[in-house]
Amino acid sequence: MAELVHQNEEEMLQELEQMQNVGLFTSAEIKAIIRKRNAHEYKLVRKTKVKKDFLDYIQYEINLLALIHKRRKREHYFFKQDEIEYVIVSRIHRWFKQMMVRWADDLKVWTSHAAFCLKWNKKVQLSKLCTRMVQVHASNPKVWLLAAKWELECGDSMEKVRSLFLRGIKFHPKSEKMWLEYFRAELLFTEKRHRRFKMITKQDVNLNDEGSDSALMKGKAALIIYKNALQAFPDNVEMHLKFLDILSAFLATNTFAVSLFNEIKDDLSEIYNNSPKMRACLAKLHLKETLAGISFSGKHKEIEKHSRAMNCYQDFDKAVKEIDTPEMWSKYFNFALSMCQQSQPNQVSGPDSLFSLSSEQLMKVADHCHGNNILTCQQYIAWVDFLLKTGQLSSAYDVLCEVCGRRDEVELWLKRLKVAHLGNGENIDLNELFQLTCKFSNEMTKKQQEIFWSMWMQNCVVSDAEETAESVLTNKAVGCCCEAALALQHVYLKWMAVKYNVNHAYQMFMTKIKNTRTPTPEQYKDVLELLNLSPSVAQSTLQECYEHALHDHGETDPGLWLDYMKFLTQKENMKKCGHVYWRALKTLKPEFTDDFVSQHSMLKCSIKTRG
Repeated sequence: MAELVHQNEEEMLQELEQMQNVGLFTSAEIKAIIRKRNAHEYKLVRKTKVKKDFLDYIQYEINLLALIHKRRKREHYFFKQDEIEYVIVSRIHRWFKQMMVRWADDLKVWTSHAAFCLKWNKKVQLSKLCTRMVQVHASNPKVWLLAAKWELECGDSMEKVRSLFLRGIKFHPKSEKMWLEYFRAELLFTEKRHRRFKMITKQDVNLNDEGSDSALMKGKAALIIYKNALQAFPDNVEMHLKFLDILSAFLATNTFAVSLFNEIKDDLSEIYNNSPKMRACLAKLHLKETLAGISFSGKHKEIEKHSRAMNCYQDFDKAVKEIDTPEMWSKYFNFALSMCQQSQPNQVSGPDSLFSLSSEQLMKVADHCHGNNILTCQQYIAWVDFLLKTGQLSSAYDVLCEVCGRRDEVELWLKRLKVAHLGNGENIDLNELFQLTCKFSNEMTKKQQEIFWSMWMQNCVVSDAEETAESVLTNKAVGCCCEAALALQHVYLKWMAVKYNVNHAYQMFMTKIKNTRTPTPEQYKDVLELLNLSPSVAQSTLQECYEHALHDHGETDPGLWLDYMKFLTQKENMKKCGHVYWRALKTLKPEFTDDFVSQHSMLKCSIKTRG
């Protein structure tokens, strides 16, 4: 084992001598490098090989290369790299190869080696690495994509890239990513050929020429990939649209991409003429800024946007005439709504503005969808929000009234209540509306219940309907969730405290709320917080409230005991405080006792610190 280490160290002597001779490192630093390498070498020759030892050694050598690079820049000395850096790089390649043999299943080892090859521009080693990697990890489609990407970035042969993609597709014919990246690679290669041709001849490629080379310059190889993908994925609309998304990135700078884009677009229009999703996506293509090399910039920006939006709406109008289905109308509605939301911050007035055009189209489409009961709940809510933002409160409420008459959906009824509140209940019997919505209370989520019941109580406060409020508390809201009960109680008790006094609010809590259902710890804490805010509340009243809370939740809530003890400490009733502490230890369940003791200790420390 030692003989191998000494042999490897002897092979390093020449590069170490060169480092010292050229002034990159001092004699002491060379000795430190030798000691460090010696330690790493002994780890590598162990009988049981460990991956971490190899990685640590490689990382040390990479750091050493970075330090050499900095020293060279400082000393302005850039000679003898083949005797120093390249020797170290070759050694790192050797260690990576050993790791790839021993731990061939670890993909990170392969990718780390590839990253190192890319950094040092080792094209030959990277090409061999790609070939070996796809042999070992042929079942992983990501490996084929990585290998093709590396070959495309630093390789000089597009044939190798095509070979990798074709072999990858042969192994994974149903991998969408493989087909899409193959398509992108051909476009990149075509773009590269165009740039090279322009650089040499100082003129653009004539796309009207015929011939095999001209076909490649026109992007026909990418078109063949698209055609084959259509056959491999016959009804995959989402994937077929991704070809247009990839191609759109090349439209602004490449003339060949425009004709290819239009050809694929026309082909998809013909194949999916009856597909609402495809028709909607194709209609939206007019908004792409890179389409035909035109961008949204300059003094004609708004005119151009308006023109493109008009083309989109014309395509949608044609689509809904040919495909008169709920899905097609729903997509038209979503598009018109999104256009209104995008254009509203910029322009909100003017008959020729983009917002005016979009809002007009939205109202036309929404009226048709509403009349035929096509819109979903979320679409109705989005439409109502748009009407509210544009100041059409009465129209929003009328829409909600009509749809609530047809559907029993909780979100729509709650939205109707909110809109009625915004109008301050003008010409609307809010109490009756709450009664009608109450029948859906069991279907509401916790958040919806909290909103509904607190809204009803706030309406009682505004209208000073105390009897209705008591009815809601003691009858209608008995089965609501704890969060809704807390929100309901908070509004009611605050109202009672303002209208009468805090003591009256506490009596209402004891008679109306506590007798109806057992309050939660949060409800008790809410009452106690209200009582503590008033200086007129007697100490005995607070102690009574604490005792009721501990009677109901003393077995499972250490926080209530601690709050009670804090209150007694503030009132300097230490004897009572000690008594409460022992009661807590006896009352709390065993699983809560340790938590109580630890929190009590922290409480005592904080009291001593303040003292």
